[in-house]
Amino acid sequence: MKHRKLRIAWSVAWGIVAAVSVVLWMRSYSTATQLTYLSRNWGWSVFAIDVGSLGLTQEDFQYTRRSGAGPGESFGWSYHTYENRGLGNVPRWLWAWNDNLRGVTLPAWPIVFALGLFALCPWIGQLRLHFSLGTLLIATTLFAVGLGLIAWFAR
Repeated sequence: MKHRKLRIAWSVAWGIVAAVSVVLWMRSYSTATQLTYLSRNWGWSVFAIDVGSLGLTQEDFQYTRRSGAGPGESFGWSYHTYENRGLGNVPRWLWAWNDNLRGVTLPAWPIVFALGLFALCPWIGQLRLHFSLGTLLIATTLFAVGLGLIAWFAR
């Protein structure tokens, strides 16, 4: 059991990150969150989570000026939350890459799943999947009963 405390600390840290990401993911269906950085040199950078999707976009400064960002905009970081009005028009998968705008949007669940896997990574070598016949029969029976109940309630 070499480096056991390090494995535990790794799992706890990534487990907390995964739990926070699940909370943000569920919260995104009611409240949109946006973290924005406006730079003098290269324009807007926006990280947003809305309707179960994560988005990261960056606009060039010249395009930002033409699209309405005036001199009253303050440079630096800003954080905004908006009530989600159920528009549902946020694309789940989007890849935009041109001269003025670069961005990617994807569903939140693959990110949450990957963060959960990071928490389990140190323990993969420690898993021993040796089961007795009785344990496998009980697990198979419980699985079949669960599927039967799902089919019965679906009728």
